[in-house]
Formats: sequence, C-alpha cells, structure tokens
Amino acid sequence: MDRIWRKFGLPVCIIIIGTVMYRVVGSFGFAFKSVVMELIKAFTFFSFGMALNTYKKKRSSAWIGKLIISFVMFFYVFYSLGYITGFGNLVNVLNMLGLLHSVMAIPLVYILCGFLFFD
Repeated sequence: MDRIWRKFGLPVCIIIIGTVMYRVVGSFGFAFKSVVMELIKAFTFFSFGMALNTYKKKRSSAWIGKLIISFVMFFYVFYSLGYITGFGNLVNVLNMLGLLHSVMAIPLVYILCGFLFFD
C-alpha cells in the first residue's frame, strides 16, 4: 500500500493541493499576488518532481549537484518574477534554446530540478 501511495497518491495530492492554493491566492487581490502565485507554481512543480523520484537506492550526498540545481531554480524563479534583468548573454542563449519564454519549458525545468534534487 505504501508503494502505491508513494507512486500515485502523493503526486496526485501535490497536484490537487497546488491547484487549490493557486486558485485561492488568485481569487484575492493584494499587492504581491503575482509573486506569491509564481512561488506557488514553482514550489508545486518542484514538489511534483520530487514525488516522481521513487527510487529506493541510497541517495547521494554530493552537494555540488544540489547547488547547481538550486542556482537553476533561483534563476528561473527570479527571472519569472522579473528580478533578473542582467545576464544578457545567458538570457539570449536560453531564449535561442527556447527555455525562457515557453509555456512548457519552465514548468518542465522545475519538475526536472525536483526530480534530480534528491537523486
């Protein structure tokens, strides 16, 4: 039963809870609504990616991979919020690859980061 919950139940619950939180915050009108909604999206996708990683092997204690994933997450979240205006060459390369202004790319990067964070 625990395996079924871990494989199917937890990701579904994360989707439901994230969607409900996003809709509740979206129904309110306050100054930082867009910031909170973007953070909820990033957290939900990252948590969903973590829930998809159901491997039972011993997790690595390598910190460099987690540091890189953290930098990628911070970059995407801050770029989505509009706080990053510099890094012109990096932004140009990511735009050329289609990784910044794509509806599909940013959530998939969040999910991938969540999946790889505890791998």
